[in-house]
Amino acid sequence: MRSESFTKEPRQLRFFDAVALTVGSMVGAGIFAILALTVKTAGPAAVISWVLVVVFSLPMAYTFSDLTGILSQSGGPYVYLRKRTSHFVSAVVAWSFLLSALGASEALLMALKGMMAQTGIGGASVLTAVVVFALSVIAARGIHVGANVQRALTVATVALLFVCVGIGIAHARWLPGLPIWPHTSGQASGLSSSLQRHGQAALSTLHTVFPHGFAAVLPAAFFAFWTYSGWEAVTVPSGAYASRDELGRGMLVGSFLVGGLYIMVAIAAVVALPTQVIAGRVNPLAVLAGLWGPVWSTLVSYGAMLITIGSLMSWLIASATLLQALFRDGLLPGAKQLRSYAGEYHPAIVYGVFVLLVVCSWFPIFSAAIAASSLTALFAYAAVFAAVFTDKNANWPGLIRSRPRRRITAAFAFLVAVALILFSGWNNIWPTLLMIAAGGVLFGRGTGFTRRSNGRRRSKEEVS
Repeated sequence: MRSESFTKEPRQLRFFDAVALTVGSMVGAGIFAILALTVKTAGPAAVISWVLVVVFSLPMAYTFSDLTGILSQSGGPYVYLRKRTSHFVSAVVAWSFLLSALGASEALLMALKGMMAQTGIGGASVLTAVVVFALSVIAARGIHVGANVQRALTVATVALLFVCVGIGIAHARWLPGLPIWPHTSGQASGLSSSLQRHGQAALSTLHTVFPHGFAAVLPAAFFAFWTYSGWEAVTVPSGAYASRDELGRGMLVGSFLVGGLYIMVAIAAVVALPTQVIAGRVNPLAVLAGLWGPVWSTLVSYGAMLITIGSLMSWLIASATLLQALFRDGLLPGAKQLRSYAGEYHPAIVYGVFVLLVVCSWFPIFSAAIAASSLTALFAYAAVFAAVFTDKNANWPGLIRSRPRRRITAAFAFLVAVALILFSGWNNIWPTLLMIAAGGVLFGRGTGFTRRSNGRRRSKEEVS
């Protein structure tokens, strides 16, 4: 999962541009760290979790692709929500995306710290804080990660993942510890014992593939979803496309390409490494690359850290931008300097996010940060899908040509979002609901503060 900043290109973008933007917005540093979490949760059956995410995400990607038929300006699904729902709903959804961005930033920071420690770099906690501070200084000065740098990071990520897939296939030994299926002796007297051996082998195989039970596949799918979302970032520049159909089809194709790549990476790791090794590492792909020698392990280790730093920079900017927008629109209470700042974001906001991330990194909350980032995004997605389903004027020229089919697709997408939310478990859901509710309270205080400020300003003008 990655954040992208888009600018309108002077030329009209087409199908392959949409594919590239989709891959660029979805492929990020998350796969290097989330793979271990999914295997720790479900064992070798985590491969099934990645397949489920791709299948479940189909109606979600299809609905976001279809939304490009109505989004003729920059702003993505937020534009749609502001036009078709209440101001409160769109504000709470914006708050949810802010929480998602902050959660993603925190997860990437902790992943970076773990990668440094795993590589043998001393003082990983201090060094990580220094890196994030340097990124904050760069962001506070208004220097963004350029489009060419983002493309280079995307190409590097895809290249490293394909290298890991090749290494895993070359060293495949099916599932470590999986018993070999016994052969029968061909004698009638040995048929009963042979069937018994077959049954025992089948049970042992199931236990090896599903060490934590069949149900563990579902929460693993929830964690895997964090690396697979990102459609809302691609819909932002829809006005720059010559054909909205090309944008929609490009998003679908790009989604499948990313999903297929992630599935291949998961298979390569599971068939080449013991489950305990994958689950016990922050970046198990570095261990996988080490099967070809220490040079490849070092390359993947430092390459993953560089990609993580690039993703962290993008999410840091996204968090600051969202916070500034909420302050500027009066949705959050804040000082006048923050509310009236004319730039993209006030430097104080960037440094405030830096302090928050570093303080939270002192606690073991990597899984919680992933859950918060995914859940808040899923709640926002569900709001978008519900708005499409209930929209009585859902007749725009998108990929889906008829309103009934559009509503059915949105309904399936809504159910998938709800299912993924439920997969996370109640222990993750209730804190997320509290954070979203806190956003509603802050929204109420922010709008009340803005109304009082506007009232005082009008009173001064009347007196003068």
